[in-house]
Amino acid sequence: MTGCLDQQGETYVLRGLDQARRVATLRGKAFSDDNFARYVGHKVTVYGNVTKDGDTTVVHVTKVDDGGPGCSVPK
Repeated sequence: MTGCLDQQGETYVLRGLDQARRVATLRGKAFSDDNFARYVGHKVTVYGNVTKDGDTTVVHVTKVDDGGPGCSVPK
């Protein structure tokens, strides 16, 4: 999945490239969720297993490819 990485409270999320909606909640599979902090505001591609938690899509991330800064984080 590719999108813009954002933080909501203590949760890291992937937003669509248009920043309008949350696509998925991210969880580190072999690492701490805190490692996502370095990618906030970046376009990223995440790899891993996708599950559903109610209406929420959750990606248990095994790898992150950083496309660099360029996504603005909505306030």
